[in-house]
Amino acid sequence: YAMTNRPPRILLVCIEFAQPLFSGNGVLTQNIVWGLLMLGYEVTVICALPLSHRSSPTGDGNGNTTGSSSKGRALTLNKYIDDSNLLQIRVIHVPDEYWKRLDRQSCWEIIAKEAPNMLLSDGGDGNNGGNGGDALGLPDHDHAHDHVFAIDWSALPAIYNMQNAGILPRTVKLTYFIFRVFTASKELCRSQMDYNFYLEHEMRGIQRADSVILLSHVDQHAILKQIDSMNMKTNTNMQKLSSTCTRSGREEIISKMHILVPPLRKDIQSLAMNTKSNIASTGSVSNTELQVEGFMYILCNARLSPEKNALRFAQVMQALSQNGTLERLNLIPLMIGSICDENYAQEVYRLLPSNSIIINHFLSSIDMSVHLKKTLLNVHPSIYDAYGMTIPEAAAFGVPSILHHESIGATSLLRDDHDEVFLGDMSSVDSAIQSVEEMLLGGLDIMQAVGRNARKRALSWGVVDYTNSLRDKLV
Repeated sequence: YAMTNRPPRILLVCIEFAQPLFSGNGVLTQNIVWGLLMLGYEVTVICALPLSHRSSPTGDGNGNTTGSSSKGRALTLNKYIDDSNLLQIRVIHVPDEYWKRLDRQSCWEIIAKEAPNMLLSDGGDGNNGGNGGDALGLPDHDHAHDHVFAIDWSALPAIYNMQNAGILPRTVKLTYFIFRVFTASKELCRSQMDYNFYLEHEMRGIQRADSVILLSHVDQHAILKQIDSMNMKTNTNMQKLSSTCTRSGREEIISKMHILVPPLRKDIQSLAMNTKSNIASTGSVSNTELQVEGFMYILCNARLSPEKNALRFAQVMQALSQNGTLERLNLIPLMIGSICDENYAQEVYRLLPSNSIIINHFLSSIDMSVHLKKTLLNVHPSIYDAYGMTIPEAAAFGVPSILHHESIGATSLLRDDHDEVFLGDMSSVDSAIQSVEEMLLGGLDIMQAVGRNARKRALSWGVVDYTNSLRDKLV
């Protein structure tokens, strides 16, 4: 970049960035952007928002208001981001039924269609939800971006369209962030058509990208498995794609794949550093003391969507409530997660014991920290998770997690062989009940020790560490 006297520019395309967020994807994208701004990059974000958030600022259920800032900009409610002069946000409004989804039923086609206008518009045409105004016009005639970041496959078609329209040069460096390997998500591939759809999008992205950023070893493994199985098949509509994924292609793909574990978000890190968690505090807490303090939570923190498997948590809680385990240990189930699938959510709620506490919106960091300080154990029921951000977030407050013994990306950071997590078997109801019950009966000392180890590890990897690593990996 030495040739120019301006900071490097990044265009980032994603579904979820401004409020209201509904998943960890939005949190991670915000953190990536915040880190880039901190390093002095100029960033333009193209993202979606539901139409219902188009008018005047409205509450998002967390006591936060969403809508526009005084500069007429959509808000992320992350003060580090919202106060930055290096950032522009271009919002594409989408019908509400496409919101809260990251799969092929999400708003990816609308983003693909509208994205070229977002870069062309000077932001003052009132067309992008009033997030314009001259202040947000393009900085100068040279609106070239040095890099384009695509968050998941859903951002790729928008980028191709901008290149086809001549708005983005084909030579621009493309970094493809994979936040989930959709072809590895059984719950999202309900048919061969679904599977082929994701396979085509993911593989094309991997080929066209200059670098591919993955969240964990789990996804690297999933992608290599994918490539190898494509090489085995012949006469499929994937032939065109798989020809590039031959031996030499495989080496090339491996060389552009980088694992970058998501960072603990800044506000959680600050809150956790300033708290003595009651479970991980060095003065040991005996079980009787905990009971004197009153109940503690046994938590599941996952959006209510089949791939997160919250139903398994409800089934386990039902069983442990019926056999008296929860009552004996003075534990109350706490289910936190936004409703992304109404029918699925109702099924989860129906099974949860009647004294459970249910929070069905995306919590602010402060609210989350209040609940984590009263939590004994975090149950992560998913059987495949590209990462599982809620695991290190709980760990930051000294709360240990029990998770499925394989295919959970957070084990790239928190390791069983370092006693930083508990592993169980979430693949069936019975095995999950047994795993959680054995752990609870294993005693508080072990839980505290694992919680302390986990806390130390989680607090050691923040946004600054992440962004410095990312900068080194940008080709």
